[in-house]
Formats: sequence, C-alpha cells, structure tokens
Amino acid sequence: MIRRVFLSGLGVAGLGLTGASIWRLESNHVLRAGDGPAYAPWADWRQAGTNPLEQLVRAAVLAANPHNTQPWKFHLSPDGSMSTQILQGALGS
Repeated sequence: MIRRVFLSGLGVAGLGLTGASIWRLESNHVLRAGDGPAYAPWADWRQAGTNPLEQLVRAAVLAANPHNTQPWKFHLSPDGSMSTQILQGALGS
C-alpha cells in the first residue's frame, strides 16, 4: 500500500512539474516560432521611406550563412554612397 501511495504521489509531482515547465516555456514565448522581440528585425527590415541601399544592408545583416559570422562591414555615407568591406579572417581563409 505504501508503494502505491508513493508512486501516485510521484506521478502527481511529475505532472505538476511538466505543467509548470510548459507554462514557463509558453509565458517566455519559447514555443512561438517567429514571435517576440528577437524577431522584430525580420519584420521591419523593409521600412517605408528608407534608402534602397539601407534596405539592402538591413537584409544582408539578417542573412543567414553556415557559420553565422556575417563577415562584412557596410558604410553608408550621407550622400547615399556605400562602401563594403569583407573580412577575410571571418571567412576562414
């Protein structure tokens, strides 16, 4: 009889822990793909009224690559010109 009470108590505790874990994950938006402040740059990278070169830079910064290094630097000058520098060390060469 004591074993049965122990196992049922263990089951109730396990269910409670599982429920609390799922609630915590949901309250921190871990289970929501594409939602939350971390995804904001992907939603507004194409802002209205911005320079097309600036939109290009925003898209390039968010672009994925195999090592997630983004090995480039951009400089947009006030006159609308852009210079690009690719960092060779980040490319593994």
